[in-house]
Amino acid sequence: MARLLANAQIHGYTVGIGGDLSVVGVKVSTFYFFFYSLLVSPSVLAQNGRISASARKLYDSAERLLPFDREQALKLYKKTIETDSFFAAPYMRIGQLLFDSKETKEDAYPYFEKAIKHDSNERAFLIIYEILGKRYLQKGDYSKAETYFKGYLRLSPQPKSSAHRSVLRYLKQCEYAQYHLPSTKQGKHQRLSSPINKALAQSYPVLTADLQTLIYTHNNGDEDIFVSKRTAQGWTNPKSISGQINKATNEGTCSISSDGNVLVFTACHRKTNIGKCDLYISYKTGNVWSEPINLGPMVNSQGWQSQPALSADGTVLYFSSDRQGGLGGKDIWCTSLNTFGEWRVPVNLGAQINTEFDEISPFIHSNNQTLFFASDGWPSVGGFDIFISKKEYAGWTTPQNLGFPLNDFADQMGFYITPDCQEAFYSYHDRSVPSENGAVVSSLCHYSLPDSLKQLCPAMTFVKGRVVDSETKRPLKATIGVLEKEEQIATFHSDDSTGVFLFVVSPQTKTQVEVKRKNYLSQHFNLRLAADSSFQNGTWEILLTPIKVDSNVVLQHTLFTKNSSVLVVAPYSALEHLAEYLKQNVATQLVIEGHTDDVGTAEANYTLSVQRAESVKRYLLEKGIEEQRLRVKGYGKSRPLVQHGSEQARQQNRRVECKIVQ
Repeated sequence: MARLLANAQIHGYTVGIGGDLSVVGVKVSTFYFFFYSLLVSPSVLAQNGRISASARKLYDSAERLLPFDREQALKLYKKTIETDSFFAAPYMRIGQLLFDSKETKEDAYPYFEKAIKHDSNERAFLIIYEILGKRYLQKGDYSKAETYFKGYLRLSPQPKSSAHRSVLRYLKQCEYAQYHLPSTKQGKHQRLSSPINKALAQSYPVLTADLQTLIYTHNNGDEDIFVSKRTAQGWTNPKSISGQINKATNEGTCSISSDGNVLVFTACHRKTNIGKCDLYISYKTGNVWSEPINLGPMVNSQGWQSQPALSADGTVLYFSSDRQGGLGGKDIWCTSLNTFGEWRVPVNLGAQINTEFDEISPFIHSNNQTLFFASDGWPSVGGFDIFISKKEYAGWTTPQNLGFPLNDFADQMGFYITPDCQEAFYSYHDRSVPSENGAVVSSLCHYSLPDSLKQLCPAMTFVKGRVVDSETKRPLKATIGVLEKEEQIATFHSDDSTGVFLFVVSPQTKTQVEVKRKNYLSQHFNLRLAADSSFQNGTWEILLTPIKVDSNVVLQHTLFTKNSSVLVVAPYSALEHLAEYLKQNVATQLVIEGHTDDVGTAEANYTLSVQRAESVKRYLLEKGIEEQRLRVKGYGKSRPLVQHGSEQARQQNRRVECKIVQ
């Protein structure tokens, strides 16, 4: 996976026209680097005395002219090799001049190769070996790349330098690729159809858990966050996500909560920044995004931080940063919310994930166990590859390369895996293809995961619905607690203006959902995901009953067996929530109304209904509610909820309702 040159937001700096020679530890124009490297290497000119006098004279003239007129110097270098085709130095110079311009960069490589061919032992040509090695590595020609990297190592005078270690890493990538890849080295990457992929570059795709909204970094000279909606006809025309988020500076590499209402993104060079690139957060109500908030000095350092990955419940945040305290270049860090809703001090994921080189673009799957990320430090087939690691009790498992055909010699980054672990979305760039205007062009692709990868990713499913007032049908903002084994594992909220909510759960786990809102009777559900499709298609409507004077509250999950007044109170039942409401509203009084089914005489059912109401009264008294606030009535079988003779209907009719009278 490549570094996106001319992309400040992703890598923290913009590379100038001269190119990035970070291999030698500094960013400097290739022209000046090559110029001075040859000036201090007179052996380039000697070549055992094989250079003709006329060729040497032309070369010397070109050298004197070079600092003042590159175009004329280039003509003289070309005339030099016409005079003496075995003279290595002018090939080097021609290559250097062509390489320094994005329009002619591709033409430089043949001249570099001829320079080495005519003088393979010249140490001043050291950087050419690395340039050519990286070139063929990017093309997937691992055999040629290996040859040039070995040439570099043979001539390298500083085996302990960072440049030497980098070339050793490239060589290992060649060896790893030749061992692991088939003869066809390029995978089949399926680009998202039009109108996606129409910009100069697009990268870092993320989706909401229902896979209906695609958000990504859009670059047509300025980086912004764009959004597209999935329809029956395909994706809609991408557009800016919001004027609140996209400004004159660079914005991108975002992460979205499962319901699409919380966005964490990267912004560079803003006045409110702490570092070069900072992480910001914004919240959506209806279709409106809030003014972004800088995550502050607890999360953002004075360095570079980008590529956030938010957990499905929005409480854990992973990101890449070059801050102090890391293991190498860019490392993956993690922070989480405390009980006060504040972000904790970020923690480096350590040597289980990070290397002395770069680890970037983390993505935490909605199962909160599986981490995907890109690395050029772990064994790969060239540049950055996508890796997977799982969180276990003892820490993270050893990262595993996802392999071919997903990883090949080109660049794959910004990995997103659907909750059901069936499909991946990512950005792809083949650096061996000349790009437009010298920029790095990337496309958004998707990939169906093979069974071998699905097994590494515990699948999740999404639950989608709407919370409304039972009387007015007005959308409500409510707190939705997700429980497993009666223990709350996550909290979500329905949208204030639409009432819509969406969250992810494991289809293999018995899950309960508790829906709460102040001054409303809470609801509790046991999800049966396999039996009811309404949980996924958005038709599930949760009706919350307002608790107010003269309103009737049916005590759901509070049942009685046949001919019995013994109360069966299920956990998280409406009766439990009613008791809590009465404790908080000390002036409220209740009329407790008992009901029976249609089996038996009217007199017997009346007596039983009063006894059932008394059972509820005793329960509330045990919870600390004053007796003078509670009155009891019995209606026998005269007011059934369901007019049906089935046992299920009779069970619903054996109930207690509470009427709030003050």
